[in-house]
Amino acid sequence: MIAMKLALVFTCMASAFSGGPIFGGPAFAAPAATVSLKPYTALAQAVVRLSDLFDGADDRPIGPGPLPGARITVEAPQLAAIARLFGVDWRPAGSERAVLERPGRSLAKEDVLSTLRAVLLAEGAPRDSEIELPGFTTPPFPTSATPSFDFNTTSYDASSGRFSTTLLATVEGVPPIQLRLSGRVQEMVVLPVPRRAMMPGEIMTAADLQWTRLRVGVARGDLVRLPAQAEGQAIRRPLQQGQPVQMADLGRPMIVSKGMPLVLELNEPGLQVVAQGVAIEAGGIGERIHVTNPYSRSVIEAEILGAGRARVVPSRGNQVAAR
Repeated sequence: MIAMKLALVFTCMASAFSGGPIFGGPAFAAPAATVSLKPYTALAQAVVRLSDLFDGADDRPIGPGPLPGARITVEAPQLAAIARLFGVDWRPAGSERAVLERPGRSLAKEDVLSTLRAVLLAEGAPRDSEIELPGFTTPPFPTSATPSFDFNTTSYDASSGRFSTTLLATVEGVPPIQLRLSGRVQEMVVLPVPRRAMMPGEIMTAADLQWTRLRVGVARGDLVRLPAQAEGQAIRRPLQQGQPVQMADLGRPMIVSKGMPLVLELNEPGLQVVAQGVAIEAGGIGERIHVTNPYSRSVIEAEILGAGRARVVPSRGNQVAAR
């Protein structure tokens, strides 16, 4: 639509030319100059000059240029009329045309996020956060221009993180741009997470962890929040690289495996007994597991003291039938 309107300007100029003045000057103020047509010109300003169409012509302005990011095409009849009006020695030999393009660029989200962040902080948004701004796009500005922008009528909902605001962007030579925007603020948290995938039975070390910023929404529950909470712990369930670790996914290293022979110690006032047993389940130091007595076939509960050693836990539950 912009290109059509601007092309119409040249068409009207060409059809209405009658040798009268333009831009305050006479049409034929100088002898005709021999020039050549420029098939394409990238404009650096909002005005089209004679030299943008004809190589060797002067810089007299002849009309408005396209908006940034747009172009106009001047066909042979309009070019011939402009050449006659401005005293340029050029005539079309066929269907020549000239394309006038004004380069432009749209604002990127990164151009406005710092200003928007300050506005949202003033509305109560969390300081450590990321701003989602889906579908952000603006009309083009001149590539060499530095637009200024501001945000007005901003609203922010702390419970959902959603916000809406109006962007006002201005740059010299271009009509101001006003856009209604909406998005969401995602609060972030920094947690230690595995730097690689880990499988059950592995022992977590400091080298296995790295600090990562994550959305609060995916970092809920009883999580590992300090490396010391995970170092030296055994993995109970598969862990994904870069994902938060639940405390329930970790445990003490398994030093007793199922079927391992154990030395059982029973210490009660006036009674110290050592016996043999076989672990029915695996466990780590300090954990309680079920152990069977290979002679009586009874099953008792014992606390693991070390590799191959366990202490019988005095309780009525240890007096159970053989399995």
